[in-house]
Amino acid sequence: MTANTHKEGIHQKLTAPQNRKCIVCRSVKPRSQLLRIATHVGAEPLIDWIGTQQGRGCYVCHLRPCLNKLVAAPLMVERHLKAKVDLQSTSDLKKQIQNVLEKEFSETHASVEA
Repeated sequence: MTANTHKEGIHQKLTAPQNRKCIVCRSVKPRSQLLRIATHVGAEPLIDWIGTQQGRGCYVCHLRPCLNKLVAAPLMVERHLKAKVDLQSTSDLKKQIQNVLEKEFSETHASVEA
């Protein structure tokens, strides 16, 4: 290894990959096309709308089938967050996801009617 190659290797800027995997369908997509569910230590899981909340997180597609499967099996989130999620937190997360589904449903029907 020459000195020039070594110097170039030091000065290269490392960038984090912007692709993440959906925990339901396992497809890899850009972060902008996924919802992030995050939690702090001992806190309940919430949808991280901005994508910058600290703590462990997992990603889910905006697609209706993925969100429906997540509502049906909320323990999937517990497994990926590697934290115990109580029943109340699970029901709160279900409500948040159902609100997202209703919002997307109303937006698609509004655009079709226009």
